[in-house]
Amino acid sequence: MKYLIEHLPRIGTIVVILEDFNNVRVEHLRSESVELVDSNGMTTILELPHRIDINSGRKGLQKNEGGVKTLRLKATRDVENSEDYKDRSINRAMLATPQRWMRKDLLAPTAFDIECRACNGSLISSKDCSAINELPSEFWAELMDYWHCHKPTVQHSVQVDRYSKLNPRSSELLVGNSVFCVNSTWVTAKLSFTARYVRCSKCNHTVGQVSQDGHLYNINKWNTRLVKGEGVEYFSPELHVTAILVNALNSNGTRKILLKNAHNECGILIWMFVVGLNVTMTGNQTFKNCIKVYYKRTVDAPSLSKAQNIESFVIDSVPLQHFSQKLDAVNAQLPHFLKTMDSWNLSFLHCS
Repeated sequence: MKYLIEHLPRIGTIVVILEDFNNVRVEHLRSESVELVDSNGMTTILELPHRIDINSGRKGLQKNEGGVKTLRLKATRDVENSEDYKDRSINRAMLATPQRWMRKDLLAPTAFDIECRACNGSLISSKDCSAINELPSEFWAELMDYWHCHKPTVQHSVQVDRYSKLNPRSSELLVGNSVFCVNSTWVTAKLSFTARYVRCSKCNHTVGQVSQDGHLYNINKWNTRLVKGEGVEYFSPELHVTAILVNALNSNGTRKILLKNAHNECGILIWMFVVGLNVTMTGNQTFKNCIKVYYKRTVDAPSLSKAQNIESFVIDSVPLQHFSQKLDAVNAQLPHFLKTMDSWNLSFLHCS
């Protein structure tokens, strides 16, 4: 039995949608789960992505076409954030951005070492950094280009232009959602820089590329591993793509984004539908603060990238492949009725 449970906080509702071929019925409602029983007496527990008020809402499943049944329940209101979804000052997309290996994590008391994923050689360690700061946006250069084209007339241009470029010190590490950013004059020889790429000096593996700024280089988190104490952490390649999508939404409000490989051979068109959902899917997989997306593959990437209101990004083959597989894996867990909408496929992105 496949199912999808969505928490819709803006209307205080939880919707259960399931594919039922065994005549299941609701046996018990609990604050955090629904117990179903089929015609053979087999029990299934569905874990809810949010607590419900068990004394309100319908108690029985409603039949729909195609063997699909639905159940609507009233979600409880969290006292501390019950008004959050009415607050327009809260950036839902920012909350859904991957927040792994950020400044607060690197400033923890335990020393860290950012290592090359290919050879485990050290790239950047805590002792190499005189300062660690957050990257204002991974589209900083693009935002500054836009700002310069639309900035108001001012008399003292020097004071304005001093903020138009990021200029970290040689030992200052900037941390973004999916990249580490360093100056080309980085203090150690563990990184080697060319006109286009930054590589591990030990094995010559490419770990990043030059930014649009020219003197700054982005080291992809998915090309590294983080060692802290006895623990080793890896950054999933698909999170790199999710961060790009959310940064694009935060920077310019783009909701339709074309992802393509370096050869322009194929593309994935993403439509970011809803940000900040809590869902539970088949197998009681619960995703908090995730992104509901529709997607479709296209071989017409060049023409689509020129379309109005569609942003395009060239993605390395490894994270693009991982991202594509993740989209399909989530889609496969959905009830058949929900898998597609016209020519679009449904999926969910989560940032953990």
